[in-house]
Amino acid sequence: MSIEAIKHAADRWLGQKPSDRAQAGPELIAICDRAIRELVTRLQSLGYPVEPMLVPCADLDAVIAELEEAGPPLPPALAEVWRWIGEISLVDLDGYRHMSFWEDRVGGDARVFACDGVVVYAPHDDDGWTDYVIDLLHEQAEIGVAQAFPISPDSLHKDNTSGGDSYELVPNADDAWMASLRAFSWDGPLRPQSAPGASTPDLVSYLRTAILECGGFPGLYGSAGFEPIRRELVQGLPVF
Repeated sequence: MSIEAIKHAADRWLGQKPSDRAQAGPELIAICDRAIRELVTRLQSLGYPVEPMLVPCADLDAVIAELEEAGPPLPPALAEVWRWIGEISLVDLDGYRHMSFWEDRVGGDARVFACDGVVVYAPHDDDGWTDYVIDLLHEQAEIGVAQAFPISPDSLHKDNTSGGDSYELVPNADDAWMASLRAFSWDGPLRPQSAPGASTPDLVSYLRTAILECGGFPGLYGSAGFEPIRRELVQGLPVF
């Protein structure tokens, strides 16, 4: 797999008409599912101390109906991620075990740059997450903020440091697959080459770059210590 292939896939996705994106999107998420499962296998082979990294969803149709009763239609890219993959968490949001792993492997850059491992919240063995999102949607409506679905802590919170707002997916009524990722930015040592020009990428574009180019950790992209690990993690992943 080459960066040119990833960039070609990115350009093709962004250049399509909304109707073409709606048709192509589910298949791309199916390929994303294969890519991230292989990435997780490779991380496990390195002794990466986070488990589980993928958790399937339960009662998905009922949860989506609840969320959409409280807010706007769920972005289809997020719904497809939940159906194919479930919840994604390449960081340990309870014990932060990933931090010592990256400090050992990457060195000082892991203390300067948050790894920003891919996280996509999803409903599974419900611990109150759905109720939290419903309350948030109501609060956003009350204060006049565009309603959006939280999908991840920000990069600093992922590394147990006080940070900013969560990454939230803001629906796009005119182009449903182009819901934008609010509060996210590419903050590693280098900006990935396949990252779209917009400061708030859609979910497919974010996952493509974060997984296929950054090996799941865009906050470390460009670090000399991370580079040999990154190459090992992304080699031959299926392009979506």
